[in-house]
Amino acid sequence: MTANAHLDATIVETRRLELLRRIADSGGRISPVAEPQAKHGYRYEAPGGDVDNDLAVLSRQNYLEARFFDRVSLCPKCDSCHLNVREICPSCHSAHLASEGLFHHFRCGYVGIPPEFAPETDGGFRCPKCNHAMHHLGTEYDRLGKAFVCRGCSLVSETPPGRSGLPQLRRANAVGELGQRHRL
Repeated sequence: MTANAHLDATIVETRRLELLRRIADSGGRISPVAEPQAKHGYRYEAPGGDVDNDLAVLSRQNYLEARFFDRVSLCPKCDSCHLNVREICPSCHSAHLASEGLFHHFRCGYVGIPPEFAPETDGGFRCPKCNHAMHHLGTEYDRLGKAFVCRGCSLVSETPPGRSGLPQLRRANAVGELGQRHRL
């Protein structure tokens, strides 16, 4: 080992010992703090050039116990955490979606969004499939959960796929393609 490499290793070990001392002085714990400008959205309030790496090394050497703190989704291209995540239409890929309730007509089994059911003068609705009037909620029809309606192509979807991307890259990824990191 050269003299410079030995000096560098000594500096790194001294920095890690100082980090351990600060952790011990603060009650034996260190937690990340949210910071939007940090590479992965968090930073540690500790001196040193590479605190993340130092904590990982100290954990591998059993000086510290790593604990789960948060899951961070990252762009697979640039490793950034500053993502725009949204649901999109599975048909036309538009993000112009609206959340709507659903009606279920018991008689014919039709399920659709309320605007599809013509309003009756007595406050009921008319089924678009069988054209029968529906007056009694709970006996003739029911309100189900919510669905997403695409304002671009009118497709109704219960669980539209998610897309993520960085506006500056002009590239979208399926949410399942995102990298994820666990933080100490």
